[in-house]
Amino acid sequence: DRQKPKFVDLPRTLNKNPGDTVTWTVTDNDQIGYYQYTFRGKKVKTNDNSFVLPAGTPKGISRLTVRAYDRAKNMAKRRVKIKVE
Repeated sequence: DRQKPKFVDLPRTLNKNPGDTVTWTVTDNDQIGYYQYTFRGKKVKTNDNSFVLPAGTPKGISRLTVRAYDRAKNMAKRRVKIKVE
């Protein structure tokens, strides 16, 4: 049974400060090949299920898009609004 990964604990809106860590869990974790996230135009491919808000992140709302790819190349995507005050 080929199942797509699913995000289980990444809210759609977060209040964070620069230096804070955003973490996520995906139901298919043992089968995850890698993650890719995009933040403020920068794309990063990683094996870690976390992201640290960069020091220079301006106040206001920034968007974080996280994609999880399993070994069968199925993909789950979650868009998150991060509010920096």
